[in-house]
Amino acid sequence: MKKEVATTVRAKLHSLTGVKRQLLHREYDAFQRTVSGDDVDLYSATKQQAGKVRKQKNPRYEQPIVLRNDVINVVENDRPLSKHWVKVPVFNPEKGRGDSIWCPVEIPEKDHRLVRKANIGDSELVRRNGEWYVHLVCKRAYEVQETYSDVLAIDMGARWIATSVALSTRETTFYGSEVRRIREHYKQIRKSIGKAKVRKARRSLNVSVTPNPERSMIGYTRFLTR
Repeated sequence: MKKEVATTVRAKLHSLTGVKRQLLHREYDAFQRTVSGDDVDLYSATKQQAGKVRKQKNPRYEQPIVLRNDVINVVENDRPLSKHWVKVPVFNPEKGRGDSIWCPVEIPEKDHRLVRKANIGDSELVRRNGEWYVHLVCKRAYEVQETYSDVLAIDMGARWIATSVALSTRETTFYGSEVRRIREHYKQIRKSIGKAKVRKARRSLNVSVTPNPERSMIGYTRFLTR
């Protein structure tokens, strides 16, 4: 049996030209106004998504642009500026219609293979502190095994590093006794060091509170003869 799993890959747009950055800002601000109920020129598919967001979320807060899966695309190539490029739909005022711009995007290396093989679902364009990000929703189908010969459950904890239980035998195993012993050992060392510091501080305090009378008189005499 196959099961579809969705994972979000957070990638950053970079090396944007002034024109592309201007178009992104315009589209983003127009999306916020449309979510609030204004009638503003937007890419048609993006305008539909803004209507859905208006019904589902609070328009008082800035919302990321929803990029429908049929208008967004990610490609991989060997161009020197960027290994990955993402197509972002925008409304181009100069052309008076919807358009698309290809933006260089930095995808984490660990996600290269995932983005290459997955189907990109509805994603988001996010503006944060003047920088642009795309949250790519990657969907892949995995073969899920329906029957198992045994199941091992592992619980991670603070007192015991790990506890495992086998379904077939119901045998429970506790791990971490040696780690707990070492922790207790160093806890006692820190405790003894702390006590030693307190004793040393008390000795210093006693010396400063009960100064040598002869030294005090010498200091007082020097003060009078200045």
